[in-house]
Amino acid sequence: DPARIEDLVARLDSIGLSSRPSGWRQNTMACTGIEFCKLAIVDTKNRARDLVAELEQRLPDLDVPISVNVNGCPNACARTQVADIGLKGQLVTHEGSQVEGFQVHLGGATGLGANFGRKLRAHKGTSAGLGDYVVAVVSHYLADRTGPEEPFADWVARADEALLRDRLEGALVLRVEVCVLRGEVGEHRFELGHTIGKGGVGDSEEERGERQHHLCGRGEQEIGVWRRAPQTFAGVN
Repeated sequence: DPARIEDLVARLDSIGLSSRPSGWRQNTMACTGIEFCKLAIVDTKNRARDLVAELEQRLPDLDVPISVNVNGCPNACARTQVADIGLKGQLVTHEGSQVEGFQVHLGGATGLGANFGRKLRAHKGTSAGLGDYVVAVVSHYLADRTGPEEPFADWVARADEALLRDRLEGALVLRVEVCVLRGEVGEHRFELGHTIGKGGVGDSEEERGERQHHLCGRGEQEIGVWRRAPQTFAGVN
């Protein structure tokens, strides 16, 4: 009886056992994590569950499968290296404190096109910022791909690094002044961001900027370098 089936499906959904899961729910994997594993550094199961729910809300109509593998430590039980988006747990420094975070691997794959995911230098962020980051990088993929036939992993292999690091919140582009000070202890560079567009990245750093401008008065300046915002997806140092 189809009516009874639909009633069963609805009741299963109500307790979190969906018989028609979204693409995000089908393609997300998490290891045991810190709750039960003595090797884990961060929480994974709860974080992955919350991430899936957020992605279902923010990117509900994704037309291609994108895998997200969440691992609590470097041991890769959740196979972060071969996921479209692999997240390796680690502690990161955010606003002066150590918090749970992840290093990012992008564009891994198995099968005929098997390869390890692309790792960008110092590409990491806080656990709290995962949703914004995944939405950002997937949105860039959807806008920049040649078509639905181009897999996420293929796009990652050719994508500009700025698109892989970016986040949606805040300003996406900065004008950067690079001040170079040379002395007995070597070379020091100070980057002074000026916001282009919305968001105010750097607006709260006025005093720091003035201090660096003062220092630059004793050094050399390279003005007008344009690039994507240097922050990772949660402003991690």
